[in-house]
Amino acid sequence: MMARIFCIGLAVLTAGGCTWFGSGDNRPDGPVVCTEPIPGPRRLRRLTRVEYDNTVRDLFGIESKWGEAMVADVVVNGFDNNGDVLSISPVLADQMHKAAEKISATVTSDLPSLVSCAPADGRSCAETFIRSFGERAFRRPITSSDVERYLAIYDVGAVAGFKSGIELVVTAALQSPFFLYRSELGVDVGDNLYQLTPYEIATELSYFLWGSIPDQELVAAARSGDLSDPEEIAAQARRMLASPKAAHVLERFTVQWLDTDSFAVVPKDADAFADFTADVRAAMDRQMRSFMTPARSFQDLMTAPYEVNDPVLAQFYGDTSRSGLLTLGAVLATHAHPNGTSPIHRGKLVREQLLCQTLQPPPPGLNFQPPEVDPNSTTRERFAQHAEDPSCEVCHRLIDPIGFGFEHFDGVGRYRTEENGLSVDASGEIVATSATDGTFTGVDELSQSLASSTDAQACFSLQWFRYAYGLEEDQQTRCMADALAEQFAGREASIEELLVALTQTEHFRYRLGRSGDADPDDDGPSSTPTPPDSLPGGDPPDNGGDVLDVQIATDSQWPTGSCHTATVTNRGNEAIDWTITRTLPGQLTSVWGATATTNGNEATFAGVDHNNILEPAAATSFGYCVEF
Repeated sequence: MMARIFCIGLAVLTAGGCTWFGSGDNRPDGPVVCTEPIPGPRRLRRLTRVEYDNTVRDLFGIESKWGEAMVADVVVNGFDNNGDVLSISPVLADQMHKAAEKISATVTSDLPSLVSCAPADGRSCAETFIRSFGERAFRRPITSSDVERYLAIYDVGAVAGFKSGIELVVTAALQSPFFLYRSELGVDVGDNLYQLTPYEIATELSYFLWGSIPDQELVAAARSGDLSDPEEIAAQARRMLASPKAAHVLERFTVQWLDTDSFAVVPKDADAFADFTADVRAAMDRQMRSFMTPARSFQDLMTAPYEVNDPVLAQFYGDTSRSGLLTLGAVLATHAHPNGTSPIHRGKLVREQLLCQTLQPPPPGLNFQPPEVDPNSTTRERFAQHAEDPSCEVCHRLIDPIGFGFEHFDGVGRYRTEENGLSVDASGEIVATSATDGTFTGVDELSQSLASSTDAQACFSLQWFRYAYGLEEDQQTRCMADALAEQFAGREASIEELLVALTQTEHFRYRLGRSGDADPDDDGPSSTPTPPDSLPGGDPPDNGGDVLDVQIATDSQWPTGSCHTATVTNRGNEAIDWTITRTLPGQLTSVWGATATTNGNEATFAGVDHNNILEPAAATSFGYCVEF
């Protein structure tokens, strides 16, 4: 497929000198021409805090807030599920360890609900539990090596009784990389291309559309091999989108895309907005979180009229009908100041989230404080300074004229025609875009303009691309993002069709090895195709040819050192007593789950008693830290 790139995400300079990362073909090096979409790189992708809690909930049938209490996930382009930055720091590792102990103690307190066999059978029952629990927790078949490893763990705990043995097994499993990470590694099919296994695709589907583990039907489809077929993947995607479970992902995308995840705690001045009560805030939050549905199209999302059925909101708004997501109270109130509106915040929302033009931070030394509230002037008049001050105008001309179009709505989302007894001017303008430039008056006209804009349609498609795949578009994946955008440009296709299309790309079934690697099986989990000698963990390991597959994840990094987790998989047909040799970027300072002998910066790692023998298709992991 020949695809002409929108170039969303590349740096552009405006005539006035304000830099943003935007769309359009006005790049210095011109538009990019693609010959075919290229899938993203192989990697291990850690569960987010939300995915962690959802997984614990569905695995054990209990409510979980342990993930919510962990270190916040890093946000990239508004989303917290970008695989490049989902590392495990020492602090997070400690939190995960404590959470695993607490979860295990909780679920084993009701042993009959957890274990289906008879505890009196002891080790035999423990093995039955390990096989059934392990497949669900690790989201793949359990190997004989897995069973032996966890039976050995059970034996340690079982000294104090069957319950203690199972508790220790669960504690260990919840700290395993097979639980904490989603595998997107695949099987080598030649030409540096790796086809994801049916179990990896089942996991990819379930976390994309449900934010949690696969259900029994999805596991059965993986077990039968049906998930190698794109048509079966599409059928499963439609089934999953019809489930109430899909509401979670639609809600999660919405609040992150519109930057309203913090709405529940957005401060509002009690004097300025005395009737903005907790009940009103809660009603707005519910309205926003349920607004996006699979049946809506982007155009419908932007412009369709909707009834305000909640009596609390209807009374607060003073109207019972509105249109489009930009009139949602939660959106308007979040992107406003505590005591008034904010043309800057609202204009920035449109520019960045709906047009995918990410503005650079203002230069140092500028006064960031908004103009003081003046009872004798309107907000628009107070912000006129931005159009007069040359140091502000070059950037604010991209933001403020859009934000002024929202001025019919006050700081908590109520419609108004006057401010301080003066008529509100809600005229606005969009400039510096490829296909959306023009004037408008009010949010309705703005929304109509965005709904028909190929810029905004492409941006919406790109935002779902980023969220679904947990990656940021780059030279390797931009053709795929553009092909998806072109597929939906100008069409009234439903959101369901867009999400199903995301399961039909090359990326959903394949991954690309790192180009230039001597042995593509040594590819690490990083999704940035960097040369081997620039990896924080050191050079690719010498692992004895194609028998061992070694994946290196960077858990944490600081100016003088880094820590890593290595996952070793036996791709051969016979059991192996494994060793690997790796040239490190510094001095080895610690190692766990393996032994190490060093010669300068070269380290040879070998298994310990519980993991040195790897059966075919079995895997183990160990960790190490280095000092630069």
